[in-house]
Amino acid sequence: MANIQTPFKNAQVLVNVDDLTGIFREIVREELLSAKEQELEDRLLSPDETCKLFKPAISLPTLQSYFKKGLIRKHYIGGRTWYKYSELMEDIKQIKRYQQ
Repeated sequence: MANIQTPFKNAQVLVNVDDLTGIFREIVREELLSAKEQELEDRLLSPDETCKLFKPAISLPTLQSYFKKGLIRKHYIGGRTWYKYSELMEDIKQIKRYQQ
């Protein structure tokens, strides 16, 4: 890594405590949102939760028909059906009715 020379090597910056607190809060807020988004991406949804995710909500038979047509993916874990949120978001973009 190159050593960059700058006239402000040991510069001191005065910051109001309230401003600094606001900066820290914003950083923490962004990190929490990022963590929550990542958690949601990895989340598995039940068929009922998946139906409610569509706007307007769809029925279970419609969800099944989307799978049979190859429009969405699902997973079987422990004898139950699950839909991965991140995959579902990708798959929904391919369904003409929900394209923007």
